[in-house]
Amino acid sequence: SISRDILMLSQIEKPALLRRLFNIGCSYSAQILSLTKVQGELMEKGNQLRKENKYEEALDAYQAALKADKRRTEAWNMKASTLGLLGKTDEAIECFDRSLELDFENEKTWFLKGMTLFAVNRFNEADSCFDKAVNADPHNPVYWKYKGMVLSQLNHNADALKCLDNALELNPDDEAVLVFR
Repeated sequence: SISRDILMLSQIEKPALLRRLFNIGCSYSAQILSLTKVQGELMEKGNQLRKENKYEEALDAYQAALKADKRRTEAWNMKASTLGLLGKTDEAIECFDRSLELDFENEKTWFLKGMTLFAVNRFNEADSCFDKAVNADPHNPVYWKYKGMVLSQLNHNADALKCLDNALELNPDDEAVLVFR
């Protein structure tokens, strides 16, 4: 058993204290597992509500997940993209920025932030976000597609075509790229 293994490593001066410490550690570990499970359930609930176009309720679920753990980038991203769907762009960008403070290299966050900016015609800012996404994952055809689309909106047509060609090379079946191109 664990107690025997610990006892064999070194002399235990206060076994009652060790026993209490071990019991506290075990219960704390269970709390972490329980909290993680609750957070996952809240995220699933939020995602389901989003699918049902119940955006305000989805926001509540994501906010509850963040209340349990403010370091969860997925929750920040889902809250942000839901705020974007509600037309609350500035609040959405704040949430994406919070997510990026936690994980600056997260290309999915950069992409989602770019999509939110693209939707409100903030093309220069969107372009910067798509750049970071493409640089982080140059094998993602969706990133290249939206990079090309934003460059087209900025009238950088030659560069836009190169990006769209990259998207097609990575995913030749993407009809949206063919139509847009």
